[in-house]
Amino acid sequence: MSPNNQNRQQQSIKLLRRHLAEGRFPISLREARLNAHMSLEDAAKAVGITVRTLKKWEENCAGTNIIALIKLCMQVYQIGINHVWWGDEADLHRVRAEHYAAEKQNRLNTSLAGRG
Repeated sequence: MSPNNQNRQQQSIKLLRRHLAEGRFPISLREARLNAHMSLEDAAKAVGITVRTLKKWEENCAGTNIIALIKLCMQVYQIGINHVWWGDEADLHRVRAEHYAAEKQNRLNTSLAGRG
């Protein structure tokens, strides 16, 4: 990964952590499709792209055709684009797991502090 891409990824993860801290929980493009009860084939056809392209977008939609992504979210999945994570799906899952683990630890610490 080039230094430029690495910096972009770090900024993206920082933004995601801020969203989670503010109580905003974006979903992945794949989760949006599944919530809309659509197959890869049907969703790709609705936007005029190949299944292979949609699979790639679901893994990481950063830097893809923004017009097609907006159409996919708003017209096909019927979800606002501000609810979808526009980056690497693996980063989304990893940062979510970190966030939930930290929340769980904070609740445990608070509970234990209340007993003391």
